[in-house]
Amino acid sequence: MNRREFLGLAAGAAVVGAAVPTKGAEASKRILFGACRGPKDVPLLKKAGFDFWEWNAASAFIPEELDASKWAKRRDEILAAPLPIRSSNGFLPGTFRLTGPNADFAPALEYAERVCRRADEVNLKTIVFGSGGARN
Repeated sequence: MNRREFLGLAAGAAVVGAAVPTKGAEASKRILFGACRGPKDVPLLKKAGFDFWEWNAASAFIPEELDASKWAKRRDEILAAPLPIRSSNGFLPGTFRLTGPNADFAPALEYAERVCRRADEVNLKTIVFGSGGARN
């Protein structure tokens, strides 16, 4: 995240945060704000007033990585972030063919199962399909 992006995020969060109640019964009705960034940017997001973060599924859950120790390190990094990870986007990369005559579901299902299992390990409840390439 560069300085300009950070300042824009901080300004937006400050304006919204000032207009939204954060305590009492009204706080449960407030809109939550998050941003799609990697874990190194999460401390800045927290400082700017964001409520959560989101990360691309392939980056977050490294589903192609079968080495359990590498996943354990990533899982700990996600869980240690100062904000909760609330969702993930880009569920299936465009390398998987899900439609048409060249559709091949087996590798996509294996990949998806690994993503979902790892998402569960960090208490993530929402994954956005979001892959135009895989839908084509």
